[in-house]
Amino acid sequence: MSDKVSAELIRRQAVELQGMDLTEARCAELATEVGGYNLRVSDAARDLEFDNEPAEFAKLLRALRRDPPAVRRDG
Repeated sequence: MSDKVSAELIRRQAVELQGMDLTEARCAELATEVGGYNLRVSDAARDLEFDNEPAEFAKLLRALRRDPPAVRRDG
């Protein structure tokens, strides 16, 4: 999983889902932040099985918040 999220994706979602018109600079900032979140959440989800209770995912995210892993950069 990559941490790359485009500013254009953020702009389109802001407009289509929230009716917001963000500046290009803010879209770029959010793309970097959302990309990092997406990577960490995807990595965390790999530690769970399909039959786990849904609360296990929230528990895992809380544990990562207290002990955040280093951000991995995929080429």
